[in-house]
Amino acid sequence: QRQMCIRDRNDIVVFRSLENRNMLLVKRVIRIARRDGVNWYYMMGDNRNNSVDSRFFGEIPESSIVGRISRVLFSVKDKKRILKRIE
Repeated sequence: QRQMCIRDRNDIVVFRSLENRNMLLVKRVIRIARRDGVNWYYMMGDNRNNSVDSRFFGEIPESSIVGRISRVLFSVKDKKRILKRIE
């Protein structure tokens, strides 16, 4: 098992869903807790009002983490304005 380099609470990580191991999720680390020698991560989406995250599925073990996002190439801050332009 490889160790992920999660440096900080605000890191954005990719992890496997606990319900469907084939599904990858991208969320921000909010809290890290160490229990029984395992790091557990409380994850939240940046779009808090429309995010299925640790508030629904609980903390995730470090073994579920696939990687850490190092760069954001494109970010949509105002989806409503962009969607109006597309229509």
